[in-house]
Amino acid sequence: MGEFGDRIPDNLDEEMFLRIVHGKIPDEFYKALTDHSLVVVPKGSYYLLKVYDKSTHALILFDYSCTPEADGRVLEEPGKFDVNHLELYDPCK
Repeated sequence: MGEFGDRIPDNLDEEMFLRIVHGKIPDEFYKALTDHSLVVVPKGSYYLLKVYDKSTHALILFDYSCTPEADGRVLEEPGKFDVNHLELYDPCK
């Protein structure tokens, strides 16, 4: 997230995240984000984005911001990820 350089603010939350990415990502991606529940976890120089189904509250995707692709497509690959320990998949450490 180039807005902050090498330091993601500790108070980065879902609302701030959506404000920042609005207009900087394709409209269909932005709409997909707003159609789901988000949790943003700042981690110093990067963040973890968790995307949940609004109706079931199930994690459907997670992404560490240091990589260009989504790191965990939980919905598409059921059983592949330990969703209680996403730190196991952190490529940014």
